[in-house]
Amino acid sequence: MNQIKLLFNNKTINSLLFWVLVLLFFVSIRMLLLAPDGYSEEYCMRCFWIFIVASSILLSNNIIKFNSFFLFEVLFTFSFLFINYVYPVAIYQINPYFSLFSLGFDESVITRCTALATVGFVSYSLGQFKTSKGRSFVKKSRFQLKPISFRENVILVLLFFAFLIPNLQALQSGYSTSGAGGFFYIFSIFYIYTYFAFSRGKVSRFNELCFFVIIGIYILVNLLLGNRGEPLYVCVAILLCYHWYVKRIPLKYFFIYGFIGLAIFYFVGVVRISENQVGTISREEKMEVLSEEGSVLDLANELIINNRALYVLVDYTDKKGYSYGKTWSMNIFSAIPFGQSFAKYVLEIPYKDFSTMQLNTYLSFGEDNPDAFGLGTNLIGDIYVSFGSIGVIVLMFFFGKFIKRTYENNLKGPSYSQILYIIFVILAVYFPRATLLSPVQTIAWTYVLSYIYRKRK
Repeated sequence: MNQIKLLFNNKTINSLLFWVLVLLFFVSIRMLLLAPDGYSEEYCMRCFWIFIVASSILLSNNIIKFNSFFLFEVLFTFSFLFINYVYPVAIYQINPYFSLFSLGFDESVITRCTALATVGFVSYSLGQFKTSKGRSFVKKSRFQLKPISFRENVILVLLFFAFLIPNLQALQSGYSTSGAGGFFYIFSIFYIYTYFAFSRGKVSRFNELCFFVIIGIYILVNLLLGNRGEPLYVCVAILLCYHWYVKRIPLKYFFIYGFIGLAIFYFVGVVRISENQVGTISREEKMEVLSEEGSVLDLANELIINNRALYVLVDYTDKKGYSYGKTWSMNIFSAIPFGQSFAKYVLEIPYKDFSTMQLNTYLSFGEDNPDAFGLGTNLIGDIYVSFGSIGVIVLMFFFGKFIKRTYENNLKGPSYSQILYIIFVILAVYFPRATLLSPVQTIAWTYVLSYIYRKRK
């Protein structure tokens, strides 16, 4: 292991790896420019192998340099692989109408979209590639937050009931009709960081116990409602802060926890009842049907289906033109209380232009369709809708650079950069199937909280 570290810390080797990434970048651009119309398995495989080489260089280099595997790029790359490559490389020729792909899309864009995703990932890798030796983690810093107290537990209880009361009836069906926790999730992420970084050993055992009991109940209720995102984010935030401030989690346990988490959240997704199924089928009946029909999909199904969003969004943009950021309205206005309502009803931004998530759903179901359900989006497709291929190249590069700089600042000790990095890590698996600006609300509100709770001399 020490020999591997020395190898990657060698300036010549490090420079060579960087220039290999540069070469892959130009190769991937050529692949995009020459991508054929129609599906080509061979072409998609070439793109896949470019991704494999680029991701291997990025991950091995950064894990060694930062001396950690609990990094944004590790989870992000895993998710990116399933979302953008499994369908065109392994599924399309066997079952082209797999899962939600049966809703239809223009199959002629598959190859070009795979090449576009490859360009985006290699560009991201160049931005995030660590070119110098990582610094040691230092816990002392001028950034100090007030420890959590009984007051914070009261705030969490109030936020929890504000979330629970509208969903009491939904607990019977297993389908949430009133969101997935509102601001409880944002406040809990901030308080989890505050606890591990500034409160351990400084608050009473009673407050500690109440704090984790409230969060535990929140996770349980969300799982009963069929909500998986927020519970997953909260659990990852706890693990990451434990990894930083208490004890480093060995790699083997990291994989064990990851597998258990995937199994639980897959099971929750399988047995939850959709809004259209409420009153027509029970959880037990749904499990029996799924078992009899053999339709229980693998754990990665909900990642793979977001590949369709890339195809649909690229095809739409090629025909209708770029939105130039208009489809980021939902995320931009989310940072302001009632901002989204202002954008919808005062600025009158159309439903389909409010975000690429809504655009993707609109293109498949139309507007005001009672049978419609959210189809999500795709990070590469989301950027492409706004600024095309050039936007994918430029924004993915700066996205990678921003993540790297955030982690490097995080190494200096407690700071808002640490909170920011936690936000990106908990969203890492979600990010390739989200919009580029999806964390804007969480970033804005945790910054406000850090400003309020900051100790001032």
